[in-house]
Amino acid sequence: MPVILGMAVFAMVLPVLHGDVTWYDAGELSVAAAGLGVAHPTGFPLFTMLGHLFASLPFGSIPFRLALLSAASIALATGLISAIATYHGACPKRSALGALLFPATFVVWLHAGLVEVYALNVACIASLAWLLVRERPSLERAAFLSGVGLGAHATFVFSALALWALVWSRERDTRRILALWPWVL
Repeated sequence: MPVILGMAVFAMVLPVLHGDVTWYDAGELSVAAAGLGVAHPTGFPLFTMLGHLFASLPFGSIPFRLALLSAASIALATGLISAIATYHGACPKRSALGALLFPATFVVWLHAGLVEVYALNVACIASLAWLLVRERPSLERAAFLSGVGLGAHATFVFSALALWALVWSRERDTRRILALWPWVL
């Protein structure tokens, strides 16, 4: 169900994707991703590298292709929100309906169709939550994703710290968690 939900959200965003440079950082991010350059500080290296892959698609303008990255990121985050709720015992239909409220909010819907880094940041946060809020969290993968997620947006660190604090509070062997910090760096 979460995969179908993510695909449905992606399909809903496609008609409203902006195929041109829109506002604020879209032009700068488009140039940086297309040429593997550096956008303004913090540089957003994860967006630049993934954006370069999307910019290589053989159709549409470069801003359109990069907006596809934003749409895919919001679709992924929505599917993961539903999967997390279902994993914790929510009815699959209700978790899907609740997860659909996420892309229905104005700010999320707006950034789903633009060339911006916020959608990728949300996808990284949702992915980290998916790895950490399980009964048996995938700590090594989560530590690696925490390091990669720092390249999405500087605000990723706040959500990551909150999620890791949750894991730390449940984990009996704190040395195991401390041993993972090299994966983050």
